[in-house]
Amino acid sequence: MITGYIARFFSYILHPLLMPFYAMALLLHYNSYLSYVVSPVMQRIIFIIVFLTTFAMPSLTSYMLLKRGSIRSLEMETIGERTIPFITTGGYYFACYWVLQQLSIPRLFSLIVLGAAISIVLAFIINRKWKISIHMIGIGGITGCLYALSQILISDLMFPIIISIICAGILGSSRLAREAHTPSQIYTGYMLGFMVEWILLMGMLES
Repeated sequence: MITGYIARFFSYILHPLLMPFYAMALLLHYNSYLSYVVSPVMQRIIFIIVFLTTFAMPSLTSYMLLKRGSIRSLEMETIGERTIPFITTGGYYFACYWVLQQLSIPRLFSLIVLGAAISIVLAFIINRKWKISIHMIGIGGITGCLYALSQILISDLMFPIIISIICAGILGSSRLAREAHTPSQIYTGYMLGFMVEWILLMGMLES
């Protein structure tokens, strides 16, 4: 049984805003082709851009909303509290996609961020009527991304795929333990994140 402290810990280290950064790190670490064609300097630039636009800036915006009283907590437990953070975070993610598109790097890096941005838009639409798990959308996107790239690049990504599935199970259990979501919100979030990244990468990179 996952305790409150452990559930909180995994909710933080597997926060959805960190998923694009984790995805970039996994790709450059586990695929020798990508680490070869992307110079060390360019890798650092990618990490900086992705970290700033998909984690640091959305986190800062949420903190400012908290200080202004627009949201009651950084957990944003109610549907209404999520509206402004969704819109601003989506804007940051689309900006990150545009910036990565300008760099001389394989387009799969920008497509991964685009998939995350599309997931945010879909989550925003769903969230107006029903609370969906953003945490599970994030980890589902990681799994979908890895699975698609294992097919497209014919690369052995079995180990990170298995790890991502295990992490998804732990994260889902953590969100349930914290009573942040129902099982249906957990499963739907995971499948949404997975399918968006998988369909986008399979469609765009094989075309």
